Amino acid sequence: MQRGRIASAVAQGLLALLFCLWASGAARAQSGPAGFAAACVLALPALWFAFHAVRVGLGRSPAWGWGAKTAAAAVVLVAGMAVARAPRRGGDPLGALSAFRAAIGTSPPPRPSMLVPGRLSVLPRLHLAGTGHPATREVFFGRPSSVRDRGTWLYDNDESSPTFGTVVIDCTHTDPKGSAWSSY
Repeated sequence: MQRGRIASAVAQGLLALLFCLWASGAARAQSGPAGFAAACVLALPALWFAFHAVRVGLGRSPAWGWGAKTAAAAVVLVAGMAVARAPRRGGDPLGALSAFRAAIGTSPPPRPSMLVPGRLSVLPRLHLAGTGHPATREVFFGRPSSVRDRGTWLYDNDESSPTFGTVVIDCTHTDPKGSAWSSY
């Protein structure tokens, strides 16, 4: 009986630790209120598991049966998958920028729409989570130094410009690391 109680307390303690790690990852993956909310949602089960791990360890609560452990593991799995998918819902602006630049390659066209359907199936979708800009595939034209915080792509289509073919993110907000999106 003692070994079962200790094993159950350890299992619940590990579940609490996993939720703490996921909560920390969720807070780092998303900036602002969304990251805080995700961390809080995942911190609540961590507190619950930790509380019950202590109660079971002290003998104040019965050890969990296998059914309860399986249910707890399912909750952990679902929550972990939700947190792992969270950054993808917001998009990957730097990944989209890399794909856009790779499609441009060494022979930039006068207009990015000329990359479709040859090198790209569609222009990459740009979603800058936490900036207030809506997701878009819109492209404005101008030099990389003419960023106006529109939350769109900015493409230099002036063939006489030394930066011809350069694409940047037209946003002055900062990413989670503190760099302006337009600096990439």
